Amino acid sequence: MAASARDQSIEKAERTRIGYVMLAAIFLLWVVPMTAGNIAIGHRKSSTLTRFYGKGGWVVLYGVGLLAWRLPERWFRPRPWEVQGQIYKVLGVRWFKQFMVEGDRHNRRVRQQLKSYRVFARSETRRHLVQWTTATEKAHIVMFLFALWPTLFGAFEGFWKYAGFMAASNIVTNVYPIMLQRYTRSRITGIALRKA
Repeated sequence: MAASARDQSIEKAERTRIGYVMLAAIFLLWVVPMTAGNIAIGHRKSSTLTRFYGKGGWVVLYGVGLLAWRLPERWFRPRPWEVQGQIYKVLGVRWFKQFMVEGDRHNRRVRQQLKSYRVFARSETRRHLVQWTTATEKAHIVMFLFALWPTLFGAFEGFWKYAGFMAASNIVTNVYPIMLQRYTRSRITGIALRKA
């Protein structure tokens, strides 16, 4: 049964609210520090590597990161050990999920107004979520690689606090979202296997 315009409006408003919070976090924890690090490392030029990085080598390295968008489809298929979901629960992905779009808090807030709301209820929704999570995972892999370069070069130049901050930031803004996409697809796969 198709969702009414009111239902879609309620769900969209909650998505937008959480989306803005996520964008602010990415901007503050990822974009600003990464940009500042790139500038600082680029001006350091104390070794051949940092001179390469500062003279445009970062563009080459970021281009390499973009190749992740071409990962084969099999990369995104859940492995048998992922379908059980235990590893993701142990790593805290289930807890992390509550703060994301389609997460537990999002779903709970929508359900307060739409009692019948269920994310995985319809098979067409599950198919859409598989496509969405695959595209989102690709984006976070690219972003992870983008942040990896200033982290490594920062450590190489002795900017240990910066490198540590960027490593932690990369885990929060990219590694956990990657695991969350895989966890979501694994849950969808598990539902499909139970219904088969």
